[in-house]
Amino acid sequence: MKYTDGSLPTYVIDNWTTDLPAATDAGSYNVFYKVDGNGEVDDVEPTLIGTVDIAKVTPAVNVAAADGLYETCEEQELLSLAETDFGSLQFGFSRIPDVYDNSEVNVPDLKYGDIIYPHNNSTITFAGDGAVQFENSAF
Repeated sequence: MKYTDGSLPTYVIDNWTTDLPAATDAGSYNVFYKVDGNGEVDDVEPTLIGTVDIAKVTPAVNVAAADGLYETCEEQELLSLAETDFGSLQFGFSRIPDVYDNSEVNVPDLKYGDIIYPHNNSTITFAGDGAVQFENSAF
């Protein structure tokens, strides 16, 4: 393969081998061949065969929320099942405080990450220190 000006491209190939090329990581691979002549056969410069794409795998994830938990003094696992066939699972969670429709939330009782949302177009009123920052908040 030559550029239109007749120059040869520079190839970045780890090593040449007589084994068929193989790869494990996702990505695009340009595959080349060349022939080293032996005096009776001419050399063939590196030639692009084509590009092969290996797609990233979408892992199968099996997770299930635990049920039947009751407040105790001990920490409890919130999932009863957590597995994947590729990669490593990472988790995050936020507490959903006991807030009911048309109720009042005492802002100092909230913890970082709490999610507050009204149901069925109801109204939630924020009270206590820090409540001013929630005035006119859109849900």
